[in-house]
Amino acid sequence: MSDTTTRRLLVDEVSERLRCPKERVLRLIRAGLLRGINAGLGTKRPRYVVDAADLEAFERVRATAPAAVEKKIKRRQQESVPNYFTNV
Repeated sequence: MSDTTTRRLLVDEVSERLRCPKERVLRLIRAGLLRGINAGLGTKRPRYVVDAADLEAFERVRATAPAAVEKKIKRRQQESVPNYFTNV
């Protein structure tokens, strides 16, 4: 591919890649969170296509970092206090 032509994905292809319903992809486009291009000729029903670069940027922004592993603190047992519940 050259620099002037980019891969364009249909809403169905985007929904398969994101593993979500296509209605959610349309809501993301309408909300402005995912950049879509109206390739339709009419005004009643827009036909959106999404650039692959825009989808990658969306995925990069929405990606989460792995959670930091918390170090468990060991507590010392109190030796001077008798434990009466061991035989229960």
